[in-house]
Amino acid sequence: MGRVESPDDLKGNSPSPVTAAEPEFHVLKGREDILRMHAVLVELSSRCEQIGGMDYIALFLDAPMNQKKIPYLLLAAARAVGDPFSLRAEDLQGAAVVYEYGIGPWPTRVFVTDDGSGSRTVIALPEDRSRVTIKVCEHLMRIGARAALLSYKEQIDPQPKDAQIARLVERRGWLWGSQVREMKTYLSLKPTFDETVSQLGKHTRRNLRYYRRRAEIELGCRFVPEVSMSKSEFCEVNRVCTHPVDKRIAVRRYDDLSKVKDSFCVGIRAEDGRWLSLIGGRRHHGWTEVDWQINRMGMDRLSLGTAMRCFFLENEVALGAKRLYFEGGTPHTMRHSLLTEKSVDIFALRPSWRVSLMRFLSRTTLGKRNFMLQTLADESIRWQQL
Repeated sequence: MGRVESPDDLKGNSPSPVTAAEPEFHVLKGREDILRMHAVLVELSSRCEQIGGMDYIALFLDAPMNQKKIPYLLLAAARAVGDPFSLRAEDLQGAAVVYEYGIGPWPTRVFVTDDGSGSRTVIALPEDRSRVTIKVCEHLMRIGARAALLSYKEQIDPQPKDAQIARLVERRGWLWGSQVREMKTYLSLKPTFDETVSQLGKHTRRNLRYYRRRAEIELGCRFVPEVSMSKSEFCEVNRVCTHPVDKRIAVRRYDDLSKVKDSFCVGIRAEDGRWLSLIGGRRHHGWTEVDWQINRMGMDRLSLGTAMRCFFLENEVALGAKRLYFEGGTPHTMRHSLLTEKSVDIFALRPSWRVSLMRFLSRTTLGKRNFMLQTLADESIRWQQL
């Protein structure tokens, strides 16, 4: 998909001219054009204290959940340029990656984030992140969006977002709302394993050590810090795990281990050679991010997932990692000991039959699986029309 040269490419009528105090927006559409700006986005992330925020954008653009969506990059430039690809990090007030839902070949004009934590949706200085997010959302509405939902990680701005929205946006009859969510996002890794697990609950600490010992005694298992296997072997391990994914996703996971920088795969293996559990993810900037874990089925009584996490925690502490993140969260009991960060959602709606349909769907079982629909169904959100 090619670059969108101007807002008029998305909607016929031109937006009102930007003022000197407002950003000049440039919109890029499609994976290839977005990746052309990868180096600029990485540099912008560093300047905005969001190190690593855009390092793996290709990984998420290709994620299965985004395969049926159209990606866009919105660049909030401090100056107008003829060619957005000439922009440098120092020229930008911020940037945002959003995805448009599609129904078959038809776009819906509904734009969402793919990142509920807000760590890689909007890139801007901490003190300016709220303003940039609101302006990105407003720009999407000005160029024809029916609905837009953006998230960003809250750091220093205590001002109510509804008041900010009312002050910053033009009054065009759109519905606006915001919410602040507290999310358990990472485990702080201490200098030693014992210090690290001391942050966990008593039963979690006991289970980590207990099931590791059982796996060692009953299966003769050992930890493998750098897993090496063929693609067919990896797919077979996926096939016999407790929650196998589609083979296409398994192949992608395997390929990413060699294609995506900083990737790793660790595992535990039984004495007879069987792989019992694998964890894959990325290590960067002193942080470890877990993207997936698979555990061999038929061994529930040995709780292989818990045994694996004991080995894994010990390994990451030994490597000197400072934080451990779980992409998409974790069902393990250690989630109760993760540290909390605040994420802010800003959303706008253009009243229409599409929005009415979305609100109807939000009350069905479909709404339980979709973050946008969950937001529409949340009765605690106060909507305001500006």
